[in-house]
Amino acid sequence: MRGNGDDEAMMEGEYTQQELGDAYGPIYWITKQPWCTGNVAMIGISWDGFNALQVTALQQKALKAIITLCSEVDRYAEDINCKGGCFLNENMGWGSAIWAY
Repeated sequence: MRGNGDDEAMMEGEYTQQELGDAYGPIYWITKQPWCTGNVAMIGISWDGFNALQVTALQQKALKAIITLCSEVDRYAEDINCKGGCFLNENMGWGSAIWAY
């Protein structure tokens, strides 16, 4: 996804249309390779799991299966960062730990 790792692009935010587009492109590319049957699967944990669920909602023809762990379909009520629309105190500890790294 653009804006992460060594990529110099700007990350727009969490679970954006840009992120979905960044997943769509590689799926299309994979299906055009001679070693691909035209069927693709995604696997993800946490953020990548949410991403797989959201990409599935686009109903891309080549995406035949997903495996997600530690992800929810109801981000309003069950997200790790937010319950019922309220940010959790856990975010402060998580953010501090990541900043320390």
